[in-house]
Order: sequence, then C-alpha cells, then structure tokens
Amino acid sequence: MGAVVWVIKNKLALMKRLDFIKNMREVSLLLFENQCFPKNRVKLISFLFLLAIISCKGQNFNIHTMKYFDEKEFESWDFDTRYPFDDELKYLKKGNKRLEILYSYKDKEVQIKEYDTITNYYQWTTYNLETKAQIQTGRTFFNIDYGIWYFYSKTGKLEEKVDMDKDYKFSIFQLIGKIKKEYDRDLAYKVSKGEAYRFHRENRYYYKVELFPLEREYGHFLTIIVDGQTGETLYEKTAMYSRYGLGLEMPVEDYYFKEQKEKQKEKQKQKEKQISPKTTTFQGKTYTEEEWKAFEQDPWGKVPS
Repeated sequence: MGAVVWVIKNKLALMKRLDFIKNMREVSLLLFENQCFPKNRVKLISFLFLLAIISCKGQNFNIHTMKYFDEKEFESWDFDTRYPFDDELKYLKKGNKRLEILYSYKDKEVQIKEYDTITNYYQWTTYNLETKAQIQTGRTFFNIDYGIWYFYSKTGKLEEKVDMDKDYKFSIFQLIGKIKKEYDRDLAYKVSKGEAYRFHRENRYYYKVELFPLEREYGHFLTIIVDGQTGETLYEKTAMYSRYGLGLEMPVEDYYFKEQKEKQKEKQKQKEKQISPKTTTFQGKTYTEEEWKAFEQDPWGKVPS
C-alpha cells in the first residue's frame, strides 16, 4: 500500500513540474511580446509575481507554525528515497527543504526535524499523538540547542520556557561572525566543512569548533577552543583527519585542560620560590641571604655563626 501511495505522490509531483515548465514557456513568450508591445508589461509583471508566490510556497514551510499535527500538510512532499522508511520513520523533501518524522507509538508522540540542504540550522517540534497538539519546539545549530525552547502540556498549554543560551554570553551568531572574520569560514553553511559544539568544565562554558579541509576529504584539520563568555580564542590544535579517525589520543579539550594544569603547576612553583627565603648552606650550617651577602663582602672575616 505504501509503495502505491508513493508512486501516486511522485506522479502528482511530476505533473506539477510539467505545469511549471509550461508556465515558464508562457513567460518566455511574454518576454518576447514585451519587447515588441509595451502594453503587456503589466501582465508580465503580474504573472511573474504570481509564479514566484507559487514556487516559493513550499520553501516557506515552518514546522513551528503547525500547532497541531496533521499528516495532510505533507501530502505535497516527496519521499527522500536515499533513506529507508517505514511506519515509524519517514524522510521527506521539497526543494532544498528536508523533514524527518519519527513516530514513537510507545510514548504517544511524533517528533519532526526540519532543516535544509544549505545551512546548519535545524528546527524541532514534538506532538502528542492523542491530542495532536504541539508539546515542544526548539532550534539547534549543528547539535547545539540554542534560543528559547518551549514545552507544552499534551493539550497545548504552555508550561515552561528554557533559555538554552543562559550560560553563554557569547552567542552562536557571535561565534559564527568570529570564525568567519578570523578563519574565513562561514559555519552557517554546510560548504564551510566545519562543526561546532558546546561543553562545560567546572562551571566554565566553552565552544569547540572544528574546521576540516575544503579541497579534499581527508587531511589536517584545525580545532579551536573559544571562551563561551568572552569569545576569546583559548586554544588551537591541528591534527590529521583520515578515514581511520582523527589521529588524536584524546579529545582536543582534554589537551587544553592538561596544558592548563601544567601551566598552573609551574606558576605555583614560581610563586613558592618567591615566597620562600633564599638560604645558603656552608659547612653543614644554613645561612640567610643577608648573612651570606655580608660574608661575601668580607671573605677574610669570620664565617657567620
């Protein structure tokens, strides 16, 4: 049954594409007529405006605005046949838009992930299958939850708002601007071949950014640790990326914290040297710095006692 529905849907999609081509042929004719007959200019502009609205309708889809789950909303979408699908998981596509629909019948929920093939932004929405009401909405950048996430009861009543950026004064968008300015990579787009993460250690918050080779699949890649409060670059490390892995013994952040501990130990040693009085031992006795200086100035005198 599912295969029959898929064939029908794709046939309808093909018919829509043929209508689009037919409309474009009419546009071409109008362009020609417009060169010869200026009176058709208004007709041409009106037709192009209408065509733009129709072609962009699918691209303006926003899952957050769908307050109640309705499968009819996806009838004009095609199945993304690059992925297997069944009754619990479906992959849909329309233009550069993508949807992943995951049914959890045990929890009586359905989760929808919306994204596109160009950027690294994602939108998430969860619905209750009994009431069809929207019970959660949020956004991610790569795997970073950001912005305000909303949580609702199964009847759609707002229960909680969670600010995912409360521990990060340096925002996602500031991070994107920083990397673009300092490393000439725009993390907002997939062509940048980069990734970004958030993590925290001992009540301090950080970003980790990985920049992979642009011209080839494997090679050296750069990892950058950024302070989540100030945006300061704290650490950089280059390593080899191959089909066998990242070529690192541990995560880059662990290298950073290891070096920080070593620097802290060395700093403590220097501090202790400054605090401890300098002494000199001579013939089994220990003398203060002042006593020894006095002896050095008068080497023919008596050894200080």
